[in-house]
Amino acid sequence: MAKVTSEKFLDLVVRSKLLSEDQVQQAEQALRQQYDGQLPMNLQLVVDYFVQQQLITSWHCEKLTAGKYRGFFLAKYKLLKLLGTGGMSSVYLAEHTVMQRKVAIKVLPPKRVKDATYLARFQMEAQATAQLDHPNIVRAFDIDKEENTHYIVMEYVPGRNLQAIVRDTGPLSFDQAAQCIAQAADGLQHMHDAGVVHRDIKPANLLFDPAGMIKILDMGLARFSQDDEESLTMEHEEHILGTADYLSPEQAMNSHRVDARTDIYSLGCTLYFLLVGHVPFPEGSLAQRIAKHQSVMPEKIRKSRPNCPASLANICEKMMEKKRTERFQSAKQVAHELRNWLETRGRMPINHPTTVKQVTVSVDIDKSLPRAESISMDEGHSEGKLTLPRAEPLSDIELGADHVQEYDMGSQGSLITGDSYLQLDGSSSASTAKPALPQAVPLTAEEEKALDLEIKKHRQAATEKEQPDLKSAVKPEKKPILLWTVIGVAVLVVIVFLFYLGLAD
Repeated sequence: MAKVTSEKFLDLVVRSKLLSEDQVQQAEQALRQQYDGQLPMNLQLVVDYFVQQQLITSWHCEKLTAGKYRGFFLAKYKLLKLLGTGGMSSVYLAEHTVMQRKVAIKVLPPKRVKDATYLARFQMEAQATAQLDHPNIVRAFDIDKEENTHYIVMEYVPGRNLQAIVRDTGPLSFDQAAQCIAQAADGLQHMHDAGVVHRDIKPANLLFDPAGMIKILDMGLARFSQDDEESLTMEHEEHILGTADYLSPEQAMNSHRVDARTDIYSLGCTLYFLLVGHVPFPEGSLAQRIAKHQSVMPEKIRKSRPNCPASLANICEKMMEKKRTERFQSAKQVAHELRNWLETRGRMPINHPTTVKQVTVSVDIDKSLPRAESISMDEGHSEGKLTLPRAEPLSDIELGADHVQEYDMGSQGSLITGDSYLQLDGSSSASTAKPALPQAVPLTAEEEKALDLEIKKHRQAATEKEQPDLKSAVKPEKKPILLWTVIGVAVLVVIVFLFYLGLAD
């Protein structure tokens, strides 16, 4: 292939349709003005100008300087750069040509389309992701194909995966590791509630964005609930799927006979990796590592990090128990334990789950109180303060969660916050509220009892604060009594004096 010159590069940019002919001409004129009316012969100077002016990306330039000018567009999206590639697909950063919204596009290579297994799994991934809507799960917007190219349009999350972060900077701090795994557990709980098992939880599939949020991605091995009659793994006789270093014992035996607890095991292996900087079983062949996951526990975390709190290490070990019945039985329990552990260290979790539980509170509004009654809610990791005015609609809401949505309503209504879904049932006039979120989990009897005690305590404190001092209210007035005493004595003296005058006469 002939060497690409500066003039050829400009021609390729026009032919690629990344820029219009007018835009390329304007860029050329600007370059000539900088270099005494001449187009620089050094191609790198031209390339650097286009990138610095954000006309095209470095990835575009890499392809163009190699003489390639096709393949920068996929339907209505302009591809900006390659984010990553794997055995099954490639992921690109793209921009909608009209809306100019950045998205991530997962593309199934044309050579994989002929393989029924890959195409079916690709379509199942889109189907599984489309059913989920949670802040800790990467969202899917669309699935389509152009000619023989199948692709999924997904939410773009700037940031890095936990595998890369640990590889480059070493193990995470204890608090940060707990924060990340708690958020991942929130996303998994939402996934499990929808009947989906991920089956490939690992650090590389957990994105850490600039805001500190964890996003679960890659549903390529996801499996729907056991109520589904069809199973992709059974259809193609694939008994073992997943990543060996994070594979649960039961998944290694048969990948289509697993439930949500297999994700908890993999999440425990991920926590182990974040704390010590390596996988639970770093040595041995693939078969040997899989066998170890089935039979032995990994080296103690505190052997690699002696200062690791024993309570955190115990949580990780329970997540990685060989028997499913001895692990945490839900991702919700994992998130709860980790947040409780963070709170014991005086740390506030970065974010709370959007819909984890439903709390029903009966509130009797005392209209005799001169000011609004305040009720503080502290149940598990939920923290918030609801202010209920005497007669006005609920409009002043303060919560400790990161994401707060505010609603106006009467004493009965629904409040959706970044932490939980609260249902308020009062005796005053009702108003129409936001619809309840699906699949909310009720509190246990112990949790309800603790919540009732907390409400009574704060209600009593608020009532006592507003009541006047009873002693000062019933204290007798000294001045009126003293006055009447003096008057009575004076009258008595006058009567006695008149009586003696009568006797004298």
